[in-house]
Amino acid sequence: MNFMNKKKQITCAILWIFMLHRFYLGKPITAILQFLTAGGLLIWWCIDGYKIYKCEITDSNGNLLEEH
Repeated sequence: MNFMNKKKQITCAILWIFMLHRFYLGKPITAILQFLTAGGLLIWWCIDGYKIYKCEITDSNGNLLEEH
C-alpha cells in the first residue's frame, strides 16, 4: 500500500470514530441511517471498522478504498 492509499485509510478511520466515514465514501443515505441508528446498535459500526482496517470497504462506485 502506497502513501496515498494509507492516507485515505487513516482519513476514513478517523471519520469512522465519529460515524462520518460513509459520507467520505460517497454513501450519504447509509451514512444518515447509520448515524440515526447509532451505527446499527454499534454492530454495523464495528463491521465497518474492521473493513476499514483490512481495506475491504468500498465507495459508492464499488471501488475498494485502496483503489481511489
